[in-house]
Amino acid sequence: MSILEKIGLGRKKPKNSPNIGKKKQQKEDEDQARKNWYLRALIFIVFLGSILAMLPRTSFLPVASYSVGEPWKADDLVAPFTFSLQKTTAELSEEREEIRRNTPPVFHVNNHASMLIEARIDSLYRGMQPVLDNYIQWQRAKEEESSSAPNDSVRYIQERNYSGIDIDERAWNTILSNHLAVTEGEEPENNLYTEQIRNQLQEVIRELLAEGIIDRNKEGLGQNEITVRNLRERTERTINLANTRDVPEARDFAHFILSRSLASDASRAALQMLDIVLIPNWEYSESDTEAQLEETLESISTTRGAVEQGQVIIRQGDVVTVEQDNMIRSLAEARAVTASQFERYTRFTGEALVIVFATLLFLFYIYLYRKTIFNKPSSFLLVFLAMGIIAVLSAWIYPYESISSYLIPIAIAPIILTIIFDSRVGLMAALTLAIVTGVIHDNNFEYLVATITACTLGVFSVRDIKKRYQFFFFTPGIIFATYALILTGFALARFSGWEQLGVNVLHVFVNSVFILFTYPLIMIFEKVFKVTTDFTLLELADTNLPLMKDLMNNAPGTFHHSLQVANLAESAASEIGANALLCRVGAMYHDIGKMEKPGYFIENQNAGNDHDKLKPRMSALVIKAHVSDGIKMAEEHDLPEKITSFIATHHGTSLIKYFHKRALDNAGEEEEVEEKDFRYDGPIPFTQEQGILLLADGIEAASRAMKDPTYNKLETLINKMVEDHINDGQLSNCPLTFRQIQIIKSTFLNILVGVYHTRIEYPEDKKDKKPTKDQKKDVNKAIEKGKSL
Repeated sequence: MSILEKIGLGRKKPKNSPNIGKKKQQKEDEDQARKNWYLRALIFIVFLGSILAMLPRTSFLPVASYSVGEPWKADDLVAPFTFSLQKTTAELSEEREEIRRNTPPVFHVNNHASMLIEARIDSLYRGMQPVLDNYIQWQRAKEEESSSAPNDSVRYIQERNYSGIDIDERAWNTILSNHLAVTEGEEPENNLYTEQIRNQLQEVIRELLAEGIIDRNKEGLGQNEITVRNLRERTERTINLANTRDVPEARDFAHFILSRSLASDASRAALQMLDIVLIPNWEYSESDTEAQLEETLESISTTRGAVEQGQVIIRQGDVVTVEQDNMIRSLAEARAVTASQFERYTRFTGEALVIVFATLLFLFYIYLYRKTIFNKPSSFLLVFLAMGIIAVLSAWIYPYESISSYLIPIAIAPIILTIIFDSRVGLMAALTLAIVTGVIHDNNFEYLVATITACTLGVFSVRDIKKRYQFFFFTPGIIFATYALILTGFALARFSGWEQLGVNVLHVFVNSVFILFTYPLIMIFEKVFKVTTDFTLLELADTNLPLMKDLMNNAPGTFHHSLQVANLAESAASEIGANALLCRVGAMYHDIGKMEKPGYFIENQNAGNDHDKLKPRMSALVIKAHVSDGIKMAEEHDLPEKITSFIATHHGTSLIKYFHKRALDNAGEEEEVEEKDFRYDGPIPFTQEQGILLLADGIEAASRAMKDPTYNKLETLINKMVEDHINDGQLSNCPLTFRQIQIIKSTFLNILVGVYHTRIEYPEDKKDKKPTKDQKKDVNKAIEKGKSL
């Protein structure tokens, strides 16, 4: 069960309840009608309520629409009271950027840094001592040429690798050779590098930590000062960045000190050991920096100076400057602050009334002229859902000044409704949406005119889609060109600058690109609401689809017959203004059920007739079965309901005359032949397109079976078959007028004359009588028309 069926908006299936009383059935119909009224009322109220709820807060601008660089067309504007002058957006942005540049980053003092460094030094020397001891033992064993020397060498290397001390070979050699010399007495004990390095490292590190080492590179900070906070002592101070060091600068300073107090090799080893133990003691705090920045930004004043009461803000005819625009907007802000609730509600009520009346106008149009949409809740929901999405989206983006009103693709909804229903519904939707969104965007007359014009031409461009490129290239191009021309016209009329026009045209270009999203939206609407659009019909009209290929391979005669019927039906539908594409596709698929038993249908028979072995009643059952088989195939291949209805109605409840006559001829005196056994199950056609198919199907088959067709024979055949169907009641539910039926008959005749023109002979009442010039002219004209069709 679909979502629409669950909420009561699905198509209602007829209930097979023949015993139900007339009054009970009438009561059920009344209950369903009442339910539909409630559903329609709910849908309309939700649509209208959503727009009103999203309606932007009332604007207090003295003029609904004006632009910087354009002449001021209203009367002179004088300050009615003294009000503060707001800073412009550019000024506020510049001030905020200045604050971001000048707000010093916050660092926290790590009070445990010195202890951590001392612990690292102790750990470094504990790891170094076994290496020194094993080195001395190895050197003594080697000097004494002891047999343990190789083992001592291996033990030394293992201890050195295990120590994890990351200094290079030269530094190790410096420390080891010095330690060996002092141990063997070759050097005095005060020349021991390990002790000298340790003492110098501790002294240098104390000096560095006292001045502070930050954990960020100075170049990346972009500031001249930093804020240092000591959370233990609860102090805060601002320090010039030049008075502290980052890690690279601390290393350079240590190198300078160590190179002065130690031998060159020893200072080099000491510097590598410094890299192992040194950590910054001032740590950057991103959260505190952001908090300080936000606090400073919040303290920015949004005003600068004031406009005195009676001061002329702008005179009529003056070109609006940025400064005057700021003064006008400052006045609107001041009015909004001082406005009473009554004034706010009054303005909101005025805008709401315009929107309500515009939507009611559209509702009345649907009620009066599109009963099929109004009476079907799912179609009613589809219409207002498509319009509601666009209207709410337009209202939602209004508060964002950086997003132009021209970015919203208003034309999407009218185009969708045109493709699904018809162009008049699309035009009314375009007019309604233009008024509603025009009110939302400050009653902008320029926007209203451009939107109505662009949407109208967009609707016209999709009225009769034959190829996909028409939609993907032609429609967006039409909408873009229309918007651009209208906006250019207003720009020239107002003497406005080209800069604003260029921005608007760019937004319109993006708008036209968004029109391409109509295609996937239509696919979604088709799936959810079970509707069939011209896009789907164009896809189904492809004879390379699997179902059409199966028909061509399994029943080639039926395939050819279906294409001929499609040509007849499409031409007739086009002549009377019906849906020609729907008629063609319905005709292509109307006989797919014949694939089940193709040999029982004359167009697929090469030699012999399978019906010769069957009784007339059984033959009638086989013939009738192709309708039910076709419906089953259509459902298996997910064909739209519109196409399935063509399969069900293409014979209506007409009589299978050939087998009915055979049954009568073969029946005995006591045997009764019931006519209903030889009639199709129906239903009879209930749309113009289905009625055209019923006529085209029978006439094409009969004309193909005719021997030596002539103009008069074809005309007589068409007239007789149409009259028979009318008299049999097959077109009683079909909304075809007498004039339309005459046009259909004429179209069929013209096409069939073109098809059979090589076999036509003029009627001869007398052998020596020749056709008149007028007769020849009429027939030749029909032949030529048939060729063109």
